[in-house]
Amino acid sequence: MQSFIKLLIIVWIPLLPLHNGTAKTPSVTGSEFQSEQSLHRFPLPVRPADAPTGSQLEQQLRNLSLQNRENAIFNEIMSGNIPDFLRDMVEVSTTRSVNGTEYTLQYDVLPDYLALGSDDDYFLMPMTPLLAQRICNALSCSLPTRRMVDQIWQAAPLKLTPQPIPPGDQMTTIPVMYTHHQMVLEQREAALETHPRGTLVAGHKKDVILSNRIHNQPPPGRVVIYGWHNPDGSPIQPVYSGHSETYADYSHGIRAVRDTVLINGEPAGIRDILSHPDLHILLSDEGPIEFPFYPLETTLRTPDAWGVLRTDTGMLQIVMPEVPDATSYRVHLGDDGRTFSRVQSFQPGDPLLLDETEPETPVYLRVQVVSDHAGPYSEVLAGNPSSTPPRLLMVNGFDRPIAGNTRDFVRRYVPEVVANGYAFDSATNEAVADELISLNAYDAVIWILGAESTADETFSTAEQARVQHYLDGGGSLFVSGSEIGWDLDHRGSAADRAFMHNYLKSAYMADAPGNQSNTWYLAEGTADGPFAAISSIQFDNGTQGTWNVSWPDVLSGINSGEILMRYTGAPTPNGAATGYKGSFPGSTAGAEGVVLVMGFPFETVYPAGTRLALMDEILGFLLDSLPSSIATGPDQLPLTLRLDPNYPNPFNHQTRLRYHLPESTHVHLVIYNAMGQHVHELVNTLGQAGTHEVRWDAAGLASGVYISALTAGGKTVHRSMMLLK
Repeated sequence: MQSFIKLLIIVWIPLLPLHNGTAKTPSVTGSEFQSEQSLHRFPLPVRPADAPTGSQLEQQLRNLSLQNRENAIFNEIMSGNIPDFLRDMVEVSTTRSVNGTEYTLQYDVLPDYLALGSDDDYFLMPMTPLLAQRICNALSCSLPTRRMVDQIWQAAPLKLTPQPIPPGDQMTTIPVMYTHHQMVLEQREAALETHPRGTLVAGHKKDVILSNRIHNQPPPGRVVIYGWHNPDGSPIQPVYSGHSETYADYSHGIRAVRDTVLINGEPAGIRDILSHPDLHILLSDEGPIEFPFYPLETTLRTPDAWGVLRTDTGMLQIVMPEVPDATSYRVHLGDDGRTFSRVQSFQPGDPLLLDETEPETPVYLRVQVVSDHAGPYSEVLAGNPSSTPPRLLMVNGFDRPIAGNTRDFVRRYVPEVVANGYAFDSATNEAVADELISLNAYDAVIWILGAESTADETFSTAEQARVQHYLDGGGSLFVSGSEIGWDLDHRGSAADRAFMHNYLKSAYMADAPGNQSNTWYLAEGTADGPFAAISSIQFDNGTQGTWNVSWPDVLSGINSGEILMRYTGAPTPNGAATGYKGSFPGSTAGAEGVVLVMGFPFETVYPAGTRLALMDEILGFLLDSLPSSIATGPDQLPLTLRLDPNYPNPFNHQTRLRYHLPESTHVHLVIYNAMGQHVHELVNTLGQAGTHEVRWDAAGLASGVYISALTAGGKTVHRSMMLLK
């Protein structure tokens, strides 16, 4: 559990909808109201006469530890040791139409970045977001968003030119910070005649900003930076969250904004505006920012290790360790993995049993831990309140904080698994490593690794041990990701390489076909392998809603592993996936497992029809030898609605589809192409309980993937088919 510095709690005033649908702005009354003059003043005491100057502070701070340095900076600021020209804040105004109503919002900002010292001798002081938040909390201020940084730059009469220093290991030190300050000061003093101190100035620092990225990434906490605009208005620094919350370098600046703003002339809280479902657009270009602050020590996070399991009664239960000091837990539920419209709250110690679900209907979940305020959202997992075997476990192991990792990629697996008739549980990789959830309880495991790489580990030592034990016992594992071979085989330890070779049965050959990045985005099944029917597997180049898979791993089989997919048209070696069925080094007598490794992430495959067809083949490879407990004898009725794989598949041009009805009901069986367009209606009638078969003649249709959809009794199941001519 991560620790943070203590934060002050600020009371928010809610924004309420009016009857005409427009947003009502909260008013500030009584002791909370401040005069117009005080609203434009930075609320600090007068600078002490004996306070050190900027150059003196450079000497005093340069040899301190980060913690001692930031404590010293905080004390200097709270004592009033800032230049006088920073005390008069500058008003910035923005106007925008929201739902047909025009709103003008005005907020006060520091005319320059936060500095220590006097007007004649000051030091523009970089600091971590933790210190910046601590100062803002103490002074009833906020940090800006990306949209606000752009607004401030547009409003600034004085726009300086960025002056980067070549990157190096000293860029986080006080001497380099002060050197850059002097470079900025030289520019600033050249403009004093036309733009005296106290003029709003921009362009000379990157801003530490508020963003949803603060809370939607795995530990450690992050600093989010943006800006450093060129004279033409283009920012040198796009939004970036790759540094930890304890990082600050010479280029960072802290621009404080008053918490109280005016919206259509009425005082309101900036946090209320940022989190409002409609009015956030005035200040945020990334949607509502529900938690517009950097988390300090009272902010509690969901444990890394948690999962969603089905109980014996078919309900869903969240399993995770208790969080000390939590006052409650919030579970947000949704139907698509992107929006979450339902919330269940639980008290510490209560079983986290979910009753806001429908039988046999998948649901997506994310969790918050609440103390004196709600913490950040967890990654997204999913559950399926069903008792239908065989049992699958989805493991989300993609934690790497890269652009495009929305931490919700189970949504790219759930529809495909459910369409193939399988129920599932899900868990984080940490839950597997900590043995909160056992792989051995499942017939098959799907392990999501995305672009997980060396920094975050594709498989930790503990995870390797769990996977080895699972495969030794006859388990079936599918894992996909673009850096598995790079991390384990190319950059890994001897133990990592042994795991890759002996259990994943795969060897790293290249970082991409021909070691060319941003080139290869198409794969196909080998002609004589189990994926021969899938002749065109496209994955994302950055334009399809996930991220650019610029370096797909090139793999080869080893220790009886075989290449099952290749990168289409790529020079050799060009293995895109490997597979193996048989015993493993520690297998018990007679136990044979299955492993399938894909060198590009399954979740980046498009369109959805291809993902469905590919998952159909993957599950067939993993589970084709698994006895089905839902099979029925000649005198037994089916226990559940089922659509069998068509036979033959691939086919030219005729194939058979068999389906099973547990009760007499209306039946609708239709065919769609991979784009979701209706192609043919096979059945639309009352069907009797039992097993039925129908033939489909696809003469006149083009080769490709087609989807059969069977609807009966209020449920729909799908199967993919491959037409080859």
